[in-house]
Amino acid sequence: MAKHRTRVGLHARNSVVFPEHDYELVRRSRIETLKMLSIVEPSVYARLRQEHPDVEFIVRLYDDRLNRDSRPSPAHFVARMVPIVNRLKPYATKFEIHNEPNHVQGIEGWGPSDGSARSFRSWYVQVLSALRSACPWARFGFPGLALNYPHRLRVSKARKVVLISTTWRHRPHQSRCSKVVWIVTPLWLHQGNPHL
Repeated sequence: MAKHRTRVGLHARNSVVFPEHDYELVRRSRIETLKMLSIVEPSVYARLRQEHPDVEFIVRLYDDRLNRDSRPSPAHFVARMVPIVNRLKPYATKFEIHNEPNHVQGIEGWGPSDGSARSFRSWYVQVLSALRSACPWARFGFPGLALNYPHRLRVSKARKVVLISTTWRHRPHQSRCSKVVWIVTPLWLHQGNPHL
């Protein structure tokens, strides 16, 4: 049976660079895992790694073309992300593909409808396959979901996609939602876990 260790983590600033007090916060808080955006300059990763050699980075692949009812094709998304993933190889192996595709306001390219869930699922499967082919050393995960009510892109609709992913980022507040209660821990799940 796999053993998982709980780590102290923090969602880092959504910025290209970090102010000095962010580095101090990581140092004083003894942060072990940082969730970062892919737009963060590699120099930030390098400094954090130099100051905290064991820090783990989980990187959300951010694309500013994902907007309300607007998104890049899987090929265009992958073309933009592969150089970023490769540039971050010295620092990170875990990458989250997008964020909150089910957001109730549709600000992340899709929305809360069942049609949006199907569209995202198709887009995600193509992106996942292409990223794995281009960067076989990396682990790619299903994004955290927005806690909408009613909660669309439900696990029942996304379960197969989650299971083909190497990981799924879990947000603690999602464990209160009856439609996602089956996925509580760990933060990163191994691909094909039959016990989910």
